[in-house]
Amino acid sequence: MAESGYTKSLMEDRIKAYYRDKRELDRLNHNLNLLYCHREEVQKDIDTSNIALVVDIQRIDYDKEKVQTSNTASPQERAVDNAFAKLEQKLQVLDIEILDTKQLIREVEQKNIDMEFLISQLNDEARRFVEMRYKEKRSGRAIELELNLSEASVWRLRKAILESLEQNTQIAVGQIGEYNLTKPNI
Repeated sequence: MAESGYTKSLMEDRIKAYYRDKRELDRLNHNLNLLYCHREEVQKDIDTSNIALVVDIQRIDYDKEKVQTSNTASPQERAVDNAFAKLEQKLQVLDIEILDTKQLIREVEQKNIDMEFLISQLNDEARRFVEMRYKEKRSGRAIELELNLSEASVWRLRKAILESLEQNTQIAVGQIGEYNLTKPNI
């Protein structure tokens, strides 16, 4: 029996980690959307040449006899080139950040694919219990009131759910104790 309690604790830890990862996915997706918006703004600035020059423009003195004829760019041209180079560099940095964020999202999703499947296979009452207990972090008493169950029934349900999740390959088979935890076959 000591092994069973140990297993339940590990399963509870896996469920808690799953919901932590779900919150992390929400954060990563939000960041990804912000990165896309920022990238779009930078691309728009490049496309519309929306660059403010902060270069002292010197007046050309046409009264001089010599006119400089060199192939070097004017300070204004150099400023424009530098501004575009900075925008293009920012675009590259954003592209790398977008790719890194997408990779993190894929890794977290892959890590939790089994647990997501297991939870999706629970019946509505069991899934609601898991969400209330581990996602919403509700107390046993709050779950009792919400599901209209006694304290003993809540803890029996908890035990049955954890055992069912532990037997992950058998979860779709049927009943565990007095609770049918899987979705009915249609």
